[in-house]
Amino acid sequence: MNDIWMSGKLLETPTLNTKGEGVSWSRFLLKNTSQTKNGKTKYLDIKCVAFDKCAAAITYSFKKDDFILVRGRLNPKQYTAKDGSVREGMEIVVR
Repeated sequence: MNDIWMSGKLLETPTLNTKGEGVSWSRFLLKNTSQTKNGKTKYLDIKCVAFDKCAAAITYSFKKDDFILVRGRLNPKQYTAKDGSVREGMEIVVR
């Protein structure tokens, strides 16, 4: 099973969105920090998405700069960059 735990600070306040058939969702970014072996701080921005009750709970409970721990699965994602090129990345689908 593909399972991941990730912690970080919210880069923006999550908002609750709804799709046409009543499915609610929220996308948000986490900034994860860690220390390298030589003592430097390393930053990683992690894209996350949550659905339904989980999305509602995150939206109503957290705001920008709050620290959060999420659990979910890594999901490969293709997207089109501003320059028109197709790129690949990963996001966490939060449970």
